[in-house]
Amino acid sequence: MAEEFNSAMDLQDKDYNLSDDSEDIDENPSYDTQEKVENSGTEPQDKLVNIDLIFDYVMNKRYAPGITKSNKSNVRRLSKPYFPRDGQLYYRHRAERIGKSGNEYRELLVIRDQDEQMRIIENIHTGSGDIGTAPSLERHLGVERTRTKILERFYWKNVGKDVKKFISACDLCHKDKPVRKENYKIDQIFNYVVNNTYEYGMSKNDIGNLRRQAKDYVAQSGQLYYCQKTELSGNSGNDYSYRGLLVIRDREEQKRIIQSTHFGFEENDTNHCMESHLGIERTRSKILERFYWKNVGRDVREFISVCEICQQDNPVNKIDAGELNPEASEVMVEIGVNITNLPKTEDGYTCIVLAIDYFSKWPEARPLKDHNTEKIARFLFEDIICRHGCVKIQINDQGEDFVNKVSAEIQRLTGTKQHITSGYNSQNRELKDSFIKSIEDHHSKWVECLPAILFAYRTSKHSSNKTTPFQLLYNRKAVLPYELQDDQKIQGSEQHY
Repeated sequence: MAEEFNSAMDLQDKDYNLSDDSEDIDENPSYDTQEKVENSGTEPQDKLVNIDLIFDYVMNKRYAPGITKSNKSNVRRLSKPYFPRDGQLYYRHRAERIGKSGNEYRELLVIRDQDEQMRIIENIHTGSGDIGTAPSLERHLGVERTRTKILERFYWKNVGKDVKKFISACDLCHKDKPVRKENYKIDQIFNYVVNNTYEYGMSKNDIGNLRRQAKDYVAQSGQLYYCQKTELSGNSGNDYSYRGLLVIRDREEQKRIIQSTHFGFEENDTNHCMESHLGIERTRSKILERFYWKNVGRDVREFISVCEICQQDNPVNKIDAGELNPEASEVMVEIGVNITNLPKTEDGYTCIVLAIDYFSKWPEARPLKDHNTEKIARFLFEDIICRHGCVKIQINDQGEDFVNKVSAEIQRLTGTKQHITSGYNSQNRELKDSFIKSIEDHHSKWVECLPAILFAYRTSKHSSNKTTPFQLLYNRKAVLPYELQDDQKIQGSEQHY
């Protein structure tokens, strides 16, 4: 006949005043209590104590029929962390509070049904259903993070083993395992820096590592920023500036930024021209002017590797801007001019005149219907001289007679003789070829896309000077179209530390 107790107080007295079972159980949340007991070399009878025996003892104040005296002792000892509430069995989880004396306790609902356990694991792991619902960032969490989230609310024996077994059969987790680990780390840093909290159950060693990793991050307006360290030009190597880059944690948001940086938001010609399918390094550099996440370069490389246009034009994406012209020491001192034929448009445009500043790489261009010297001279007068002042002009790949006619027309427009020569510059040729190839990609619509393509090149870093033509000319960064999607991001792009 089952042994019964008259009251909860009787049960409590029997639980906590047994001289032969006075040892304390380590209930650190990083290790399941019962799992630790079973693996610690204790008596085999512990294995006979399952959750049903504990439930019957705690909830019904009795032992199960036929239980041996030895197992009664084990039931009492293993039942210490459990208690009843509203007809449910709860487990009292204990963890040391970092930086404080004493212990922290969390009361977890005990789940005995195996189907319910699997449902909880699936919902918390994938962010589906009504338990553990989460945004896309938190879907398909790793083993440790899924287990930790479960132990914030629920408990059963060997939670970790069940989670590991479930995730080992998840195809998506195997495919994206490194990414999930990175997201988990940055989420820990976010909670520490922005919310001033640690993840429940972290060890002192893990917290120490987290603090070291978080030194490069700051919080502002509820957002996490990465402090980018940049050496100041012209110094001895000891002076640096720090600029805050907004940390992007959500994978979908990261993909959206890569897409919008590479070729725009929408599937239309103008937006594609705005970014002009820049190569891996330029796309990466453009992103890292404002945003940050780990392995930006890897994600950009993977994205561009499946871009059909980029794969067709792979040599163009690898064109280097070349070294600085040794004669050009300032912005808009000397420019190179090229006239190139292009596919004829419906409006009759057949060619383009392109001028590129040798120092900043700033491009100016205008569509033309023919190689008319008067129209080329008017372009140089209106778009170069009237905007940027008088400069040395080198017209490439044209005859001396052609250059003389252009020079004469500019002298008529300005009233003075300008410094215009003919010649060839390999650096200008490389920039021209890259620029023209981007225009040719849009075939008959190249005139419509020309302003957007110019903007893309003006806001892209070049390998020779490690900055953008826009910043060299205006001494500030341009606000890019995708930044208008979120006002906070525009504000974040100007944070300096």
